[in-house]
Amino acid sequence: MKHYSIILLILLFLVSCGEDSPEVKSLDREVVLQNIGENVVVPFHQDFQKECQNLHEITKTFQNNPSEDQLLEVQNQWKATQTAWKKCEIFEFGTARDLFMHNKIGKWETNTGFIEQNLGGSETLDANFVQNSGSTSKGLPAIEFLLFGKTASNSVQKQLESFISTPTAARKRQYLMAMTADLLTQSTELQQVWQGEISDFQAKTENGIQGSLNILVNAQISLLEEVVNSKLGKPLGKDNGGIPNPEDAEAFRSGFSLDLIRANLEGVQASFQGTENMGLSQLQELRNYKQNERLLYENIDNQFNICFTEFGKLQKPLSEMVTTEPEKLEDFYTATRDLLVLFKVDLASALSITVTFNDNDGD
Repeated sequence: MKHYSIILLILLFLVSCGEDSPEVKSLDREVVLQNIGENVVVPFHQDFQKECQNLHEITKTFQNNPSEDQLLEVQNQWKATQTAWKKCEIFEFGTARDLFMHNKIGKWETNTGFIEQNLGGSETLDANFVQNSGSTSKGLPAIEFLLFGKTASNSVQKQLESFISTPTAARKRQYLMAMTADLLTQSTELQQVWQGEISDFQAKTENGIQGSLNILVNAQISLLEEVVNSKLGKPLGKDNGGIPNPEDAEAFRSGFSLDLIRANLEGVQASFQGTENMGLSQLQELRNYKQNERLLYENIDNQFNICFTEFGKLQKPLSEMVTTEPEKLEDFYTATRDLLVLFKVDLASALSITVTFNDNDGD
């Protein structure tokens, strides 16, 4: 009888060890969310705020001493600032979404007609004016228009002339200065919002649509859909019977579209992998979840590598390649679309994520 009791205790112990208890799952999520919050979300927004500060300071120098070299420096800093922003773009949820903070920073496409009307007007073009302007006439896309002009073919010399020798040159310099000042304000406010909310993000370990994991995976899916359907699909003509639309490429004026897509993918990758092997792959639900005889998180990591390999083959601006080398873009498009499927179908299933509807759905 004693032997049977011992055997029964052993069996009960083994069963209890094998149970997937909510406490263990929540602990795992808490560690993962803490890592992503402290080592990805907060540092990414800090980096973006610093780049905005640099852009504003360099713009001051250009305003006081406009030259080709100074204009080129402002243009290059704009690219650095945009790159930092695109890594943050995935984190459009919480207060940032409720207050439309991302729209004030990076709303595409910019309304060039409004900007030209303002340049030709008489109102004082200062930071207060920009703050009260609509989201399509300020932020990084609007600054791109001022710096690079209407088309992708404008030279630095031609753009410099618009800042020093046209009837609206002085106002254009003022407008650029006001836009970078407003951008710095917006980036600082966004950083402060995340600094204050990161503990809430880390604490919401529950299942369901209010849990941070559900919100984060939906944000990953949403941004990947935007990359596939809008940032790549529209210029390739996927919604236009296969007819390329070069000017549908985000940031086509600067020829920087592909670099920004890469930054978007890097943002998604960082939000998935975390740092020091403490990302989503370490969740209890994914540790042994296989897809086609391979662990799902390994397939996702591998697909990121495929995307970046295909990206490395793209040596010209997106707006040019849609007509000259569309087949190379198609390979990159396919790789990115396959990555989207892994997130939207496989990862969502493995983590029991409720995929919510968003404006970028294109299935």
